[in-house]
Amino acid sequence: MGRPKKEKGPDVELGPSTTTDPAALAREYARKVATEKFKESGGIITADHLDDNLRFLTVPDLLMQIQLGRPGYAMGRIQTIIGFEGVSKSSKMYWQGGLAVRAGGLFHIVSLEKADSTEHIKHYVDPEQVVIWPARTLEEGIEMSYEIQRIFKQVDPKGLLPKVQGLDSVAGSTMEALLEEEQEAGAKMPGGIGKIMADFVNVMKEKIVDTQTFWSAINQARDKQAIGKIEAMALQWAPQIEKLCAKGGRALPFHSTYFEVLEQTGRVKDAEKIIQGLGIRCTWKKNKLGRPFGTVEYDMVYGQSFDFSENTVDTIAMSGACGLKVKEKRYWSEELGVTKPVKYPEMYEIMHQPENREKFLKYFNVVPGVEMKPLSDYAPPPPPPPAPIQESIVVSSPPIALTECPFEEDSNIPVIIPGPTLEPTIV
Repeated sequence: MGRPKKEKGPDVELGPSTTTDPAALAREYARKVATEKFKESGGIITADHLDDNLRFLTVPDLLMQIQLGRPGYAMGRIQTIIGFEGVSKSSKMYWQGGLAVRAGGLFHIVSLEKADSTEHIKHYVDPEQVVIWPARTLEEGIEMSYEIQRIFKQVDPKGLLPKVQGLDSVAGSTMEALLEEEQEAGAKMPGGIGKIMADFVNVMKEKIVDTQTFWSAINQARDKQAIGKIEAMALQWAPQIEKLCAKGGRALPFHSTYFEVLEQTGRVKDAEKIIQGLGIRCTWKKNKLGRPFGTVEYDMVYGQSFDFSENTVDTIAMSGACGLKVKEKRYWSEELGVTKPVKYPEMYEIMHQPENREKFLKYFNVVPGVEMKPLSDYAPPPPPPPAPIQESIVVSSPPIALTECPFEEDSNIPVIIPGPTLEPTIV
C-alpha cells in the first residue's frame, strides 16, 4: 500500500497589481505565497534586505573589525576555531564570551574536555558570569546544548541580549558507545561521529538563529592524510592552512559563517629574555560576511588578556590610511592631530578614539551594522515630567448636618445632609 497523497492547499490569488513587469510581478506573488503558506519559516525576503536584521557582538580592536568587514561577529551565526595545541583556542572563546558579558549578555559553555581552571578564565571574563556545563559524552553535550538554547529563549524571547554559547571541544568528546563497551587495545572503534555532528549542527543552526546566539565550537587540527597519488601531489604544494582537518566530519566548517585557524608565530619575551607569552595569528579561512583569508596577529601574555596594539598599529600604518606614517617604531598622522612621533601604545589609543575609529572604518569600507547593547539600552524612555501644579481651589461650606434616618423608625444610621452650595474661593 502506497503512501497517502498529501493534500494540496488552495492556490494563492495575486489580486490586483500596480506593475506589469514580469520579474516584479513574480517577486510580489512569491512574497504573498510565502506569507500565507510558509509563516513558520518567516516568509521570504529579497537579497537586498538580508543584512537588515543582523546584529553584531562588537570587537574592540580596529584591525579585527577591518578584517571581519563588520563591527564584530554576527549573532545567530556559527564559528569554528581549529588549531594545534597551545594556540589559545579556548582563550579566544573565553575572550569572546567576555565581550558578551561586559555588554550585559550571557555566556554558557558545554565543556567536553574539562581541562580549564578559574585562574585561566578570569583573565578574559568574570568567572562568576560564566556557566560551565561539564558533559561526560558527546551525546550528553548535545542534550546540554539544546537545553541552553531553551533557557536563552525563555529569558530573552526577543533576542535582544548578546549571547555566546561555546562547545569545548569536538576533539575532546567521547561517544557513549566507547564508554559503555570495553575496548581492547587495537580493536576496531565504532564510528558514526560525523553523522551525529551533522544532525547536531543542522538543529543548532536553526535554534541559534531563533535565539540570536553566537555559537563558537572548538576543534583540534590535524594533518590531512592523502588518498592516492593525485591528492598527495596536491597537498604537497598546498599551503599549510589547506593541509588541516579536524574530527567530527565537515558539518561544522560547512555551516560556519566564520572558520578560523589559529597558529603560533613566536614567543613573547621580557627584557631578561624570559618567555612571557605567545604570538598568535588568526586567519579567517572562511568569512561569509567579509573577505576570506584576512589575518590578525596578537600577543597572548600569560596572566593577562590579548594584546593587539603593536600589530594593529604596524599593519594599518603600512597601508598609509588616514595619513598614518611610521619610522623606527614611531608613529604620527597630521589627519589624526598627531604631529610629533609617538610609540605604538599611545597611537593605538588615539586610533581607537570614536571619531578616529570612524575615519579608519570608512577608509577601509567596513560595512556598518547594529551593535548589541545591554538590555538597559532597550528600556522604554522615561515618562515625561509631571505638569506644573495649578492654583489651589478651596471650597467653603457650612458644617454638615446629621439627622436620624427618616425611612426607618428603629434605625440609628445617620444620614448626611449637605449644606447649601457656595462658589469656590481661589487662593
